[in-house]
Amino acid sequence: DVVMRCLEKRPSDRWQTAHDLQRGLEELEAPVATPQSTLRTSVQFGIAGALVLATVYALMILLGLPDWVFLAAVILLVVGLPIVLTTGHHERRRALGVSRTHVTAGTGFARHFTWRKALTGGGLAFAGLGVVTAAYMLMRSLGIGPVATLIAAGVLDNQDQLIVADFVNRTSDTTLGRSLTEALKIGLAQSRVIRVMDARTTAGALQRMNRDRDTPLTLPIALEMAEREGARAVLAPEVQPIGSSFLLSARLLGPNQSELIALAENASDPGQLLGAIDRLSAKLRERVGESLRTIRGNEPLARVTTSSLDALRAYSEGVQAFEGRSDYETAIPLLEEAITIDSTFAMAHRKLGVAYSNSGRPFSMFFASLRKAYELRHRLTEPERYVTEASYHWWVRGDRDEGVAAYERLLSKYPNDYVGIFNLGVIHMATRNPAEAEQLFLRTVEAQPNPGSLPYRNALAMQVKQGKVAEAQGLLDLIKDQFPDEPGVGQYRAWFAKFRRDYEDAEREMLALRASQPDNAFWQRRTAILLSRLYWMRGRLGEAERVLTDLMHSLATPMNAQRYLEAAIDVAWLRRFRGDLDAARQAIDQALDESPLSSIEPTDRPYVHLAYHLAYLGRPDRAKALMSEWETEVETPPPFAWRQPSSARGAIALAEGRHADAIGEFQLWARAPIAIPIYPLGDLALAYDQAGQADSALAIYERLVETPELWRDDIDAAFLAPALVRLGELYETRDSTERAVHYYNEFVELWNDADAELQPRVTEVRERIARLVAEGR
Repeated sequence: DVVMRCLEKRPSDRWQTAHDLQRGLEELEAPVATPQSTLRTSVQFGIAGALVLATVYALMILLGLPDWVFLAAVILLVVGLPIVLTTGHHERRRALGVSRTHVTAGTGFARHFTWRKALTGGGLAFAGLGVVTAAYMLMRSLGIGPVATLIAAGVLDNQDQLIVADFVNRTSDTTLGRSLTEALKIGLAQSRVIRVMDARTTAGALQRMNRDRDTPLTLPIALEMAEREGARAVLAPEVQPIGSSFLLSARLLGPNQSELIALAENASDPGQLLGAIDRLSAKLRERVGESLRTIRGNEPLARVTTSSLDALRAYSEGVQAFEGRSDYETAIPLLEEAITIDSTFAMAHRKLGVAYSNSGRPFSMFFASLRKAYELRHRLTEPERYVTEASYHWWVRGDRDEGVAAYERLLSKYPNDYVGIFNLGVIHMATRNPAEAEQLFLRTVEAQPNPGSLPYRNALAMQVKQGKVAEAQGLLDLIKDQFPDEPGVGQYRAWFAKFRRDYEDAEREMLALRASQPDNAFWQRRTAILLSRLYWMRGRLGEAERVLTDLMHSLATPMNAQRYLEAAIDVAWLRRFRGDLDAARQAIDQALDESPLSSIEPTDRPYVHLAYHLAYLGRPDRAKALMSEWETEVETPPPFAWRQPSSARGAIALAEGRHADAIGEFQLWARAPIAIPIYPLGDLALAYDQAGQADSALAIYERLVETPELWRDDIDAAFLAPALVRLGELYETRDSTERAVHYYNEFVELWNDADAELQPRVTEVRERIARLVAEGR
């Protein structure tokens, strides 16, 4: 039929007819379209739509695209569904009702609904979405238009410090504001572009403003603090009830109190408050300029903090006491209460462990909290998780490499995380890298202005260790100016005065600190120990024993059994120094009767310390039995423990006359990763001396005396005076009169006010000095 019509056409129309013929032949050769039902078309569209949405969602997560991109993709698919179904309907009719010889695609409205046009339209729609998204992201990153971030627009800089004012609480629950403030800080602390001023820094700033450290951080005070401390913005949050629900709002105020951002979120009931805080903090981080990819990578607050508002209240109050006032005795019960309410509250477990450590609680409590936080680390914020992993590996397992690796992972993502910087410095300090440790402690101060005096103190110690005395004196002056009311500063001044050999000044500082903290159990115990060491070093043994005996009386309670036993060991050590071995043994026996080791947690039992002293008291067999029990009951001590097991084994070998073995054990102790490496030197020098290796003994004694070290209270108490005399004797045998007189003079100056029973020894050394000087003439 087509051929006959073609032949009947006029010559001018035959080309068009031939074209129709060609199309007809192609249709005859092509397979006949299979009619598709509406259900089959819908299923195919659903599968294709799911693949499209999965691709869009993956791009959102991978590239940090905004949430509306996914919503727009859903809308396009919803709009496309009726178009696809209509197209399928018309294509089905064509397949069922048109013969093979029909060569047109349809007429009228139906001709627009073809698969080619449907697919082309869908592709163009999604291409348009891609163009709009790219333009949005470009404008956001370049700081153009209303979508610009504050960082891209130049209003804020990366890592600018932000002050979070206390929530304005318009509800009837007076404790809600502090809890929400802490939760908001936790949410913002996960940011990589914002630094939130923490409670400790805030307390220091309040003091400089002549306000109490507990002053509520209202908006006017926060704005004044921002101006004083150089913070670039203040966040002013508010919560108010709306029926049974809550409205949470926040305004970010910049310089001159200009409003930079205003945000709001709703919570339908108290159980939804944490979710609302999480959304609020995420919105703020996005508007400031943080990548949505990193924001989405953080766990929601309800998971990383606690689902219990009561637990969060107790935690918030505990953090305020811990960081704001260094009041561990108040903070610890509050943190314990938070854990009682929610045993999976990982952040509370970690904070409680640090509070236990800082307050001098038994190590078993510290370790247990770190272990529990490590078990729950998936519930921590990302920075807290890295810190917890590092703390667990370093403190609990004693694995330096894993600890350093965890802190380095933290700092690669959060380069200004001052907790990570500080603790990495602690590891370098303990593993004898004072230069690196000093830089990390000073970097801590730069990363978080006014983080407390602890980084300054450690930097001071590292400077002393490197012989940088002038820098250390300048840093100490800075500490005194910045932290005039912090008790620990008095301790630093005492240490530095002792390092300068101004012993009277060191004693005054320590007595002043003790008098200023009459009701603080930690500082009363701490100053008692330090004063006893100072008196002991100077030969005032009666005063030293009196202070230690008073300390024992204050510790004579079951909960202080470990500390009581350690104080008794100190008394025995002092009596051995006097030469009264029977009285020394009696002190230990009596203490063990009153506080047996079985009453103390195995981790806290002073096995090594006790065995060390029992060996020196002539009881090596009993010391060996204790070490055998230690090997059964206790894991290998972590690296911060200065009393390593090799110290006890060396003392046992020395007591048994095995000098070579003693030297080997003490050398092993000296190589251990301890923060104060001079501690083993007294025992090592003694072992060399008793072995008849005078040259080695002289070299080690001299290292002991001359090595600059801020923290040397224990070693100086027990070994400094005997080392000075022995150095004088060894140099005297070598006819090195000048060096002998030098060390003899140092001893006489040190024991100038020694007890009457020790004065004959001082007189003897003075006579030696006079003889050597006379011979030198």
